[in-house]
Amino acid sequence: MNVGVQFGNIPKILGENQVTFLEHFQLASRANRSTRWVWSLKPSRVYSVASLRNHIDIAMLLLSDCRWYWNYLIPGKLNILASRICHGKLPSMANLLKLGISSSNLCKMCNGAPETEERVFVDCPVAQEVWQQVCRWWRLLEYPINSIRDRLDCKERLWGHYRLKKIHEAIMLVFLRVIWGYRNLKAHSSNANTKPYTALAYEVQSLSLLWINARNRRGQNLRWLEWSCDPILECYCRL
Repeated sequence: MNVGVQFGNIPKILGENQVTFLEHFQLASRANRSTRWVWSLKPSRVYSVASLRNHIDIAMLLLSDCRWYWNYLIPGKLNILASRICHGKLPSMANLLKLGISSSNLCKMCNGAPETEERVFVDCPVAQEVWQQVCRWWRLLEYPINSIRDRLDCKERLWGHYRLKKIHEAIMLVFLRVIWGYRNLKAHSSNANTKPYTALAYEVQSLSLLWINARNRRGQNLRWLEWSCDPILECYCRL
């Protein structure tokens, strides 16, 4: 009768028998039994790439109910940035301190508190002021943001056409990109000049128009003058 040999804990087996892996494998092959590999992460004992990927995700990713759905109006790198924010995987100072890479966890933009995702994109005075200017541009008078989850779920809090919601979400993602880029500039450039908040808000307006027009497959392209004055009306008229 053939009996399968399981190499489930190879380091322990080799240590007990004082043999190398090759010697152990040759001894097992000479025995009057079949030798096969088994995968201990699945009940079927059969290896699959999906099971290995799931095992790595469970070990490395934070358990979270946060999910990010791809926004086709902006570049993929901004969607990846949103997904990393969702799972707490940005190289913020707090995360770098946990990994032993940095000796400080203070926010690079204001030096006022530990730099977490919540601090960079929600609580930091720089992010708050730029977001207020973006809200005034979109005429959002009452739009409180209390957490990063509120930031990422911004389109669910708007009434209107589905495409208008996607555009607003795209602008929010551009905002995240602008804030994170400004943070990196402050962190990695020794002589970086402080940008005025109006310049950061202008960057949100211009980049969002550029990327939305480049990926717009419906209607006409948005016009800069109308976009900068009344973006909601321009979206309804052109898209």
